[in-house]
Amino acid sequence: MSLLSNWTFTAFPPLPATLLPNVAIYNATNNYLNLTYQITVSFPFEWGGPTISDLPSNLTSSNTLTWYVTDGNALALTAAENLHRRKPVEATQPDTIVVSIGYPFTDRVYDLSRRGYDFRPPYPTDLRGPEPPDTPPSGADEFIDFISGTLRPWVQNEVFPSTASINFTRDALYGHSFGGLFVIYALTQSPSLFDTYVSASPGLWLYNNSIFTTVSQKLGAPFLPGTLPPTISSNSTSLPDPASPEDSEKSKPAVFIAYGSTEQFPKRRRTWTDAQFWETRNFLNPLKMTDQAHDMYDLLVSSGKFRDVVLKEYDDQDHATVAASALGDGIVYFEDW
Repeated sequence: MSLLSNWTFTAFPPLPATLLPNVAIYNATNNYLNLTYQITVSFPFEWGGPTISDLPSNLTSSNTLTWYVTDGNALALTAAENLHRRKPVEATQPDTIVVSIGYPFTDRVYDLSRRGYDFRPPYPTDLRGPEPPDTPPSGADEFIDFISGTLRPWVQNEVFPSTASINFTRDALYGHSFGGLFVIYALTQSPSLFDTYVSASPGLWLYNNSIFTTVSQKLGAPFLPGTLPPTISSNSTSLPDPASPEDSEKSKPAVFIAYGSTEQFPKRRRTWTDAQFWETRNFLNPLKMTDQAHDMYDLLVSSGKFRDVVLKEYDDQDHATVAASALGDGIVYFEDW
């Protein structure tokens, strides 16, 4: 058990090594706030294992990347398996750990109440007038503080053997849907907090698209929607050749935004009735997931605050399937610098 800033981290008993090797699970609890997160930490096979207590005391890693993943109940193992599958065919893959943030429940993979609080940006009262009395509370700033001020120091200083020599270098933040909105909000509050931001199918529609004004004001970028940049075809086998930023640009973060082509323009499924298709279309089209992803790309590029910004469309993918696809490509994007 580890205590840090009123947060107590308690390890679960190790799972069978043949089931989830090199994965450790913890409860992070703050009794004062009455909050508990379920934290999953995955680490490279090359370090040893299968448990953290089995790692050698003289473990050395000169370049360790850290991938912070929201919605951990749904995506923790997806991220870990992506990295473990990739290593045999990508020998130069840097040592990478995955730190996933989820919630302690057993009957679902999304906690709509908790994520609705943790990922929700504040209501923009300075832009939209007084906050309506029924506006749900925002916890995004507190969640950013938890990740940067509590979780990251715990990962870097408490999880692995104290005698190990691990040089933590770059960090990435990943979120999908409402978590994707959180990623965009986080980069406006402190762009240097992470080296890479990966936002999959972000819910930019919240509060009448107010995140665009927030980004414009925080990053000093003009909001000029409607200019659609070229997307990256998901039919290609790899992302385009990465840019090689000048030395002065290398300290700036990078951003990867993704969406599915059917999120705004759904295709009729074989099993749908006419009524089901039109109900789905009439629900999805006003959210403008395609249009708004393009507009956010334009806005971030125009800010000049990032060394690279990528927008990728996944052909024939919907809101759910983009989560895993963008996570896999986001890992490649994060590590290829």
